[in-house]
Amino acid sequence: MLEGEGLHLTSREPIRLRKGDLVFIPKEEWHGFANDSNDPTLAVTVMGGVAHYGDASYEVHTTQPPQ
Repeated sequence: MLEGEGLHLTSREPIRLRKGDLVFIPKEEWHGFANDSNDPTLAVTVMGGVAHYGDASYEVHTTQPPQ
């Protein structure tokens, strides 16, 4: 995370990420990210072996999680 904070979503419980945090996600592990604040976030993502989110079977959702 370069700026802001939010929730790293997993098949278990959400994990709070803050500026400076780094997450490694193993291949084929379900995951997501939710900005649960009113402030913008900026994160860098690196995907090995694919050129586009669609090639990795990602779905992009734009709705906010329940608060």
